[in-house]
Amino acid sequence: FSHVAVPDLVLAFVFAMAACTAEEVDVQIMRLERDADRQAATLNNPVKGVAAEVDLLKTAEITRDLLCRAVKGEKGLLDSVFSAGDCERIGRLRHLLNVVTISEMHSKDQRWSHLAAIVASVEAVLKDRGTFKPWVPPSVQAPLRINYKGVRRRLSPGRSMSLKPDIEGGQPNNFTVAPSLPAALDLSPQTGVIMGTLANGICHAETTYLVTGS
Repeated sequence: FSHVAVPDLVLAFVFAMAACTAEEVDVQIMRLERDADRQAATLNNPVKGVAAEVDLLKTAEITRDLLCRAVKGEKGLLDSVFSAGDCERIGRLRHLLNVVTISEMHSKDQRWSHLAAIVASVEAVLKDRGTFKPWVPPSVQAPLRINYKGVRRRLSPGRSMSLKPDIEGGQPNNFTVAPSLPAALDLSPQTGVIMGTLANGICHAETTYLVTGS
């Protein structure tokens, strides 16, 4: 195919030419979405943010190589994997490419742009075969209630936490919190997960935090 040029460097990384399976793709997309959430949640943290973005780029590299295998393999198999479910798999990858912003520190790292190139190549194959459909994320409704089960009134310093929201009604994809959480804790704006570790030797006054989803 010749619709989108894939850099030779990308294809040079591909050693195993066996077609990828739907299960492999699903696992890798979930990992990429997880790392994108972490990167977004720690964007303003000079330490955690860098580490999260490094992990995101590593996962992007693995995803890129997986898609290269698909593109170099039998086009019918690629079609069966990526056109299923109204092209949700390739649509989710395109959505990530549209919403993730790579920091200036890693602006010259080509792994993200290579992933974008190979995603465009998969889309081109689907368009050639007449099976491509633009994927639209599910409509978002504001939640009726957001709770964090298991949260204690007093949190122990030095203990890491990862708190997932229990959402009643709606499926928000944007979360905010007021007032701001302590510096050691981060709220993922995409998932509403609160994670981090409170530093030892620092006391915080009892505060009520309001998490809002939209």
